Formats: sequence, structure tokens, C-alpha cells
Amino acid sequence: MRNRISMNFRKLPIIAVAICVLPSALLASQQQVLKIYIPRTIQVQAGADVKLGGIAVIQGEDTAMVAHASQIGMGRCPLPGEQIRFDRKVILSRLVANGISSSKVSFTGSDTVGITRNERLIQPGAIVRCAEDLLAKLRPLPTGGTYELQTRLDEWLLPGGQGEITMRANLVSESNNQIIVNVIAAGESCDLGSKRLVFSVHLPRYETVALREILPGETITPQNAQIRATTGAGPADPDWRHPFGLVSAAAVPQGSIIHPRVLKAPQPATLVRRNQSVVMKVSRPGFTISALGIALQDGKTGELIRVQNTDTKRVVTAKVESDGTVEPVVEERS
Repeated sequence: MRNRISMNFRKLPIIAVAICVLPSALLASQQQVLKIYIPRTIQVQAGADVKLGGIAVIQGEDTAMVAHASQIGMGRCPLPGEQIRFDRKVILSRLVANGISSSKVSFTGSDTVGITRNERLIQPGAIVRCAEDLLAKLRPLPTGGTYELQTRLDEWLLPGGQGEITMRANLVSESNNQIIVNVIAAGESCDLGSKRLVFSVHLPRYETVALREILPGETITPQNAQIRATTGAGPADPDWRHPFGLVSAAAVPQGSIIHPRVLKAPQPATLVRRNQSVVMKVSRPGFTISALGIALQDGKTGELIRVQNTDTKRVVTAKVESDGTVEPVVEERS
């Protein structure tokens, strides 16, 4: 019995040493653990590739290991408007691939981190309003006139970290049909970029619209056409007149615009018909001579036709007057 007790007491120093060494080993092991805090979202500057130290908070007693982990590459920088996500599994695989044991890594925070570029987003409407404010001050249009944007605009991505962003505009060039405006975005210390906007100038004018289908040769009247106010690019035609009384040279579908190029002046009506009795009249200051004749041709006002004198049977060339009489011009020789 005494021998057993003696042997047990001999083992006590060894057990005591083991108990003393164990906490030290655990402490040393804990000091080598990397503590990585993952935020839900984070913004990075455009340009260089993303490093782990730029998207997570890395802590640990081993400063060399912390520095090494911070420089581990996670890939390219997000594109404008893009978000790249990394979860704990991906981050851990990058650490292991770079020689850091998974047993030495401890995660806190979010399960994934969303990475975007540090940038500001300007909506197209704000850009256009800045340009239109300038035009309203410098180049106001008459009532009914408008500036129509011809430039395709997308969201404007600007670098972040520049403080409050303001916009200003200046006039670049102008003509009868268009005007160009430059919109500049500025941070607190410098200009960040510019957008060039092209506007077409639309001024008030009138156009004629067919109320129903108009056939070739049909006269334009208020019953088959309507005049309406509109706007168009460039200045209005100062010589514009309503088309009522003109004749359409082509078919115009209902609802279509009647363009001036398809209109023509009406042809004079036929006043004299072939074999019709007409008055042949010659008027000069102080006297008038008249006789009866037979028209040998149809004739409109101003046209020359052949007429036979009823009494003499002679045939003359005569001009048709607007009152239906004819004036002999040349007597034909038999």
C-alpha cells in the first residue's frame, strides 16, 4: 500500500508540469489566430485589384501573418455600377491557398461582403435640367417652341470621395437647327467630368392634315383638311399660306400631313366648247367691233383657239377671255 502511494506521489510533479504547460500552449495557439471581420458592404477605389485587407478588418497577434493576409488578392475591381460578392468560404479558400491554415482563421461579422466602386451616380434627368436651365436664361424660345434632346444619355458615374458634387453648364455652339451645351460636374476641389448635349430647336409652325382620303386632282377645302399648330426643327417658313383652294397632285391618306410639294394651283375651267357659238369682239379706245362665230376647239381663259366667223366663214385664231368672249388675233389664210 505504501509503495503504491509513493509511486503516485512520484507522478505528481509530472502531472503538475503538464497542467502548467497546457494553458501556455493554448494561449500561444490563440495568439496565432487571425480574426477577420467581414462587413456587409464596402466601397473600393477604382483602379487596382481588390486586396483582402481592403474589404475586411484583419486582426491578430502575429503581425507578419496579418500583413500577409491583408495583401492576398481577391480579384479585379468592380466595374461601374457592378457589385461583386465574396462569402466566408471563398475568403477562407484564398487564405489557405496562400499558406494560412484554416484552423488559424476566425470569422465575425457578415457571411458575405458586397463590393462596389466608390462612385456617385447622376441621373440623366438632372443633367438635362442643368442644360435646360442655361438655355432658358440665354436662349429663350417663343411660346410653343421647345428644345428636343438628340444625345442619348445614361446614368453618369463619377468618382466618390469628392465631397458635394455640383453641376454647371456652358454654351458650346448654335445654329438655326441645333444648339450644343456642355454640362460639367465638379467636386469640392476639381472638375470630375463633362457631358456634351445636342438639342434640336423646334419652333412653332402650322401644318395641314387630311380629314379624309384626298384623291388626285381634288381641291383642298376646310371640309377635307384641317390646319393645326405644331413645332418643327429650324425656323418656320415665313411665306407659309393656307392651302385651301389648291389642288392635290397625289392621293393623301386620312390623317396624313398634306405637304406643299403635292399641291398645285387649280387649272382654269373650260369656258368655250367646240361647236359653241361665241362672240368675237375687238375693243380699242373709242370703238368696239363684234361678230358671231363658231368655236372649232375647246378653250380655257387665256388660251388660243380657232374660230370661224359665221358671216364670212373665215377662220381666225382668237384668244379666250375670262367673260367667255374671244378676241381675234390672227386671220388664217385660205
